[in-house]
This record gives sequence, C-alpha cells and structure tokens, in this order.
Amino acid sequence: MKLNPTEHKRLVTAIEKCRGEKGLSISVLADISGVEQSQTSRICMGQFSSISSNVMQICIALGLQPQPSGLLLSNALAAGLASLWDGSKEDEERLLNLLGAVAKVKAGTR
Repeated sequence: MKLNPTEHKRLVTAIEKCRGEKGLSISVLADISGVEQSQTSRICMGQFSSISSNVMQICIALGLQPQPSGLLLSNALAAGLASLWDGSKEDEERLLNLLGAVAKVKAGTR
C-alpha cells in the first residue's frame, strides 16, 4: 500500500517513538520482527514508500497499526496477511481479489 507524505511521516514517527519507548536497538527489533537488520535500519530511517511485508512485520513486532486509514486490524490478522503476501504488486492484487470474494460471500452476494 503506497503512502502519501502525511501517512509516511506519521508511520515513521510512530515506529521511532515506539522503538524508543521500548528501548529496542535496530538489531533487537530486527531479531524480534524477523526482518534483516539492514532493512530494519532503512525502515526506521523512513526509507520506504509503501507498507511492504517488512514494514508490516516491524509494525506488528512493535504493536503498531500500520494502516494509514486508521482502521483497526488485529495483530493476528495482520500477521496472517503478511505471511500470505510475498511483497509483490501481483500478489497484493491476488490477495485483494480473494478478500473481495470473501466479502461478497459474507454479504450473501456471490
């Protein structure tokens, strides 16, 4: 999910604030999140433009809600979605199509 500048700044600030409050080094956050240390460092410095699977994993590890819309997503659901997504645009579209189909079934409109 691509972030606009305001959403990006909010998320970078939240990541750094939470990391600081928890007293986590980049190395420890990398271990906890399962994201390579170099990628964790890059993300903590704000060098990302979208919510990739790595950004999502870091947010989950910190207990943050990465969704710019403010919608609440449980950590379990976020982790489940992140585990299904390979980070590609194509895979994102496949998952969104799947979720759309589930929404139609749930609404009773196949």
